Amino acid sequence: MQFFIALSVFAAAAQAAIQGNTAFGLIVIRSGSPVQYSSLKEDSNRKLVIDSSISTDFTGFFLPDGRVRVGGTDSWLAVGSDEQLAVLTATPQNFGVDDNNWLTLSDGTSNFYLLSSGDSTYNVYNGAGYSQSNAIGIALRVVWDETNSTSSESVASSTVASSIASSSHSAVASSSSTASHASSIASSQVTSAPTAASSPISQVVETVTICHKNGTCTHASSSVAQVNGAVNVGSYFGAAVAAVAAAAGALFL
Repeated sequence: MQFFIALSVFAAAAQAAIQGNTAFGLIVIRSGSPVQYSSLKEDSNRKLVIDSSISTDFTGFFLPDGRVRVGGTDSWLAVGSDEQLAVLTATPQNFGVDDNNWLTLSDGTSNFYLLSSGDSTYNVYNGAGYSQSNAIGIALRVVWDETNSTSSESVASSTVASSIASSSHSAVASSSSTASHASSIASSQVTSAPTAASSPISQVVETVTICHKNGTCTHASSSVAQVNGAVNVGSYFGAAVAAVAAAAGALFL
């Protein structure tokens, strides 16, 4: 019972991130791989693929209940019997979007994976095949196009492509932000470094006078260099102590 409640809450949280009647595209996330930030396409067989020879990005419309309409009135995103992600005319399947904008199934799972079909092209799947040795596990990021909630498919596809390009560019740019910030800090530190003194070096003279019981006085002194009027405090007190010591020594002469 507790498991059922937890699962229901999780599914509700995933559904909460859906932007109903809004166009979206999908990009692949797989760090360190050649497919990172690839946008998904829809091939001539209405399968979702990675294929650079196809110019138009996949565009879907999320309905509030989690169904994804693609193009026509009876075309839906679904996972086929072969586990391949495709556009089908059969019974619609429900999907979700989590708080990180990852595409999930309605139960919150997201076992998406790729299988190579040769020549740097890949088919997209979801299911138990995720664990096979030649499968490439991926996450699918939803890229919303909030300007197209009721637009035609052709217009939405164009703007989704722009959104995907912008999203990919932002993700790549963010990876170098730390280096740029560090460079900026380094530059700031260099430009704020102190410059060499331009005025003559002067001397500060410390004199200590000690008078003896016989009425004679001894004057001990020491000098400390200063640059631009600034005295080295440690040297100043060191010189004063030395002067006192010298004068004190004279008492015993």
